[in-house]
Amino acid sequence: MIATDLPERFTLPKNHVRRGAEGTYQRDTREMVYEVTPKVEQWVQETQAALAQVRTRTRKVKLTSEAVEAGEVDFQALAAETRRKMQAKYEKGQKPSQGKSRKKR
Repeated sequence: MIATDLPERFTLPKNHVRRGAEGTYQRDTREMVYEVTPKVEQWVQETQAALAQVRTRTRKVKLTSEAVEAGEVDFQALAAETRRKMQAKYEKGQKPSQGKSRKKR
């Protein structure tokens, strides 16, 4: 693979606009130029294939009756988690208050 680093900056042929400002501006950049060879093309294809296999975060499924019926959401697990949270809140409420007056002793 043959790559050439361009020594000086050059202006991109695109006009940009800043939000809330008047007028336009152009950006200066530095780039590398690659000679396209079969080896470079193979590397690009391999890299694109590897990036395509990278898993992205899955979206959170909305809790609806349709999602439960379709099996996208485990209702039993959600119910068990809710039960656990409610029990923890109940037990926390049953404990005697640990106010400032008790801590001073």
